[in-house]
Amino acid sequence: MGSPSLESGSGLSRISFDIPIAVCRVRHNPQIQYNRAGSLMLTSGLKLGPYEIQNSLGAGGMGEVYRARDARLGRTVAIKVLPASFSADRDRLQRFIQEARAAAGLNHPNILSIFDIGEDQGAPYIVCELLEGETLREKLRTGPIQVRKAVDYALQTARALAAAHDKGIIHRDLKPENLFLTSDGHIKILDFGLAKLPPTP
Repeated sequence: MGSPSLESGSGLSRISFDIPIAVCRVRHNPQIQYNRAGSLMLTSGLKLGPYEIQNSLGAGGMGEVYRARDARLGRTVAIKVLPASFSADRDRLQRFIQEARAAAGLNHPNILSIFDIGEDQGAPYIVCELLEGETLREKLRTGPIQVRKAVDYALQTARALAAAHDKGIIHRDLKPENLFLTSDGHIKILDFGLAKLPPTP
């Protein structure tokens, strides 16, 4: 069995886990540019697949996140992009795809929803719901959390983990950076890149 890879065709992209990375088909998009470090340079109005970039939301160890518009469904989404310099790294690509595969297999109000996965000019990307708020780590920097709210956050997190465990998915990287507090008081578990998945039938 080969390493996981991405294929793009007509319609939505799909994940393939049984072919080598080398045979991935790459679409050329002249709008996409990279800096010398190999990171994407996406600015407002540029297209990534069918999505129109609006602005950058931040960057982390596994990619950059952008706000984008899906004109087909008339909604605003978040897009996490793995830089081209990382996509040639089998371990990083496997973790990136695993993040999408794990979260997409779950349907729970306290787990980030995955809408799509694709690739453009050698840069794999994950499309997910756009969250408004802050991570638990950012919240803790402002001071202690009230006991009542802390208990509520813990219960929400426990229910989400229980739902994942029922599907045979173990997160394995739970930390304040991967718990997002939405503006309406809900917890969202992020980043299933290190999750243990159930065996493929």
